[in-house]
Amino acid sequence: MPNPFISSALFLLLTGPNPVLQEPEDPARHYEQASKLLAQGELSRAEAEIRRALAAAPRWPAALNLWGIIFRRQGRVQEALRSFERALALNPDHVAAGSNLGYALLSLGQHRQALARFDRVLELDPNHSAAWAGRARVLLARDDLREALQAALRAEQSAPGDPELLLLLSEILFRSGQTDQGLKRARQVAALAHDNGPGLRLLGLFLLQQGQSETALPHLERALELGTRDGQLLQSLGYGYLTSSRLAKAVPLLEEAIRTHPEQADPHYLLGIGYEMQGRHREAVRQLENVLKRRPDHLEATHRYGINLYKSGSAEAAWEPFGRVLREDPERIEALYYRARILWLRNDYREAELLLKQVLSLDPKHAAAHFKLAQVYTRLGEVGAASRHRERYQSLRAQYSTHLKKVIFRIP
Repeated sequence: MPNPFISSALFLLLTGPNPVLQEPEDPARHYEQASKLLAQGELSRAEAEIRRALAAAPRWPAALNLWGIIFRRQGRVQEALRSFERALALNPDHVAAGSNLGYALLSLGQHRQALARFDRVLELDPNHSAAWAGRARVLLARDDLREALQAALRAEQSAPGDPELLLLLSEILFRSGQTDQGLKRARQVAALAHDNGPGLRLLGLFLLQQGQSETALPHLERALELGTRDGQLLQSLGYGYLTSSRLAKAVPLLEEAIRTHPEQADPHYLLGIGYEMQGRHREAVRQLENVLKRRPDHLEATHRYGINLYKSGSAEAAWEPFGRVLREDPERIEALYYRARILWLRNDYREAELLLKQVLSLDPKHAAAHFKLAQVYTRLGEVGAASRHRERYQSLRAQYSTHLKKVIFRIP
């Protein structure tokens, strides 16, 4: 007796699949799969699944919101922004999309718009912890520490024990001068998390903020071993290595942090410092330009940008960045000193003399300024003054040598 399944199979091979008999796409199944893949960090596969969900249900706000999250994790912030906005156009009361849009705006430095978005979410859901945390981050970026702390505490009420919130609270408390309370929060996370990444990362970050790099590094290294390989951890570990002059370890981590979160300014800034410490001044200039595109008012980046322009052979281009720094901080010694060197290159010796005297009025032991002033007076034919500054330089020569090798930088 013939097997009925054989004839059916032959029929399908000959005629091809019948569209009527095909199983329709299930957007919910693709959405769930995308969520799982996102949690596992498989962003490309997650994106493919959410695209399938949206092909079947293009007006599904939850799927558009998830697509935006995937975009943001990939560093594609503008695409994430558009996806969250599409979700909100379909459902203006979608609190998750509203909160995520706020974070995307925050990452682009659009603080006023981000704050308005978080406030709208809190109108809809007064206990939305992510929106309270986002509000705290905006206020922290504005240095409104009192209001930032209140918002972070409200977030903690809605999500007690959340490691990211405790990290945020630690940072706010530390910056507010409440060091003991900040350290207490950091240790609380470490106690909750035991031997997993978030607690160790938090404790390491807090110790870093206190300037205890050597104590912080083992915690951060262990967090990395446990698989907590996010951009913030890579940046923090890179910073720790940078402050202890372990450049061979710092630079690759900071490069990876940029690949993870290219939209953020701080990894570019730190990598620029790392390149500068390695003498790679042209590469440092490119990284600092990336910072200033994102944050034009970043004074420390502007200052180091000028120094690296000068050291890469673009002295005239460095004049304007140093001018910007001096408008904000008229007593920034290195900006005055490098401007004097540019005036020297222009053969404008009298103006160079004035700036170098200003440097020495702020720091009488600035050996490099004595050395350059001796050169200026030699060109001006003022032999006695040149001799005095040359002798002063000779007495400070050891400090001058150290000054040449050392890179001093500040994290805003």
